[in-house]
Amino acid sequence: MRITLDLDGELVKKAMRASGQRTKTATIEEALRRLIQVCMRTTLNIDDSLIRKAMLASGLRTKTETIELGLKRLLQDDSRRRLLLEGGSQPHARAPRRRRVA
Repeated sequence: MRITLDLDGELVKKAMRASGQRTKTATIEEALRRLIQVCMRTTLNIDDSLIRKAMLASGLRTKTETIELGLKRLLQDDSRRRLLLEGGSQPHARAPRRRRVA
């Protein structure tokens, strides 16, 4: 199936870097598997059943919304992974002071 979506080019590029995928289609399919966002017109080949399952799982009404949510989740997962990798890089660091709410 061929669908045309308006996707944010920078978001797609970041998602491609984060996921290690080489094509837009592969990146978006990966994001759909995690559940997906994107504003430039592009044509993608996406598995019909995959997009339907993602739309049902997310409760979103449009393919564009579903893909956008998946890309955002992909980037969040990558940020989380990078933070975990850096977690032990400052073993002597102290927790910051917290403000008390009156």
